[in-house]
Amino acid sequence: MLASMLLTAAIWPNSVAEYCTPFDKTLMVGVAKASNGNFLYCELIDQPSQHVLKIDYVKDKKIFASKKFNYTSDATRPSVLQKDFRFGEIRQADVIEQKIELHYQANSDKKNSRATLAYKDVDVIDAGFDNFVRAHWDELQSGKTLSISFASMAHVKALPLRVSSQPVSKCDKDINKTTATYCFYVEIDNAFLRMLLGNIKLIYDQQHRLEEFNGVVNILSEKEANQTATIHYYYRQDYLEKQIP
Repeated sequence: MLASMLLTAAIWPNSVAEYCTPFDKTLMVGVAKASNGNFLYCELIDQPSQHVLKIDYVKDKKIFASKKFNYTSDATRPSVLQKDFRFGEIRQADVIEQKIELHYQANSDKKNSRATLAYKDVDVIDAGFDNFVRAHWDELQSGKTLSISFASMAHVKALPLRVSSQPVSKCDKDINKTTATYCFYVEIDNAFLRMLLGNIKLIYDQQHRLEEFNGVVNILSEKEANQTATIHYYYRQDYLEKQIP
């Protein structure tokens, strides 16, 4: 057991090991930090089966929330179940035939809010957005702005969003411009609300993988409030390859 833990820890870079303790099965790690640089939490991501992804949210070596995606029906519209064990928040999306059922419970003392949406009226659910970006990569890189209907579990309705490719400097002014990375903006598709709510910035790497997320996250603060974070993602395979002589 100890040898396995030490080997797992040795795989990951210091930027991960300083804050997170990945499991043997962890394929990706997300390190979330506040705008002032303070550490918030780790995302430990694994793939239990072909169409399933699981995220454990960890702080101080304790799992305080989890999320499970099932992509059996659609790559951009997975079924989702997210539970926050600190105060009982539940976010859920069930894809059933031609319907999408959304559920939200703010905490264990609140009632469950729900809504049923037509499958055809929703383009993306939660992390299905990542697959949407890759599926429409060439369109976005050509300069086209795409409007999408995003099923928000927290709002229990579909939100109109738009996504566009931007110069990398708009995602990170300090980024090394010699590195071939890509920047995308995700915004509310309404001019007035866009001014109030701002945007989400996404940086993708040369392999079209999500490298950094910057914006409002779907994990609440310890005070049960929305919070903004920058999450940097690390891929286990990258570091395994570096260890091969």
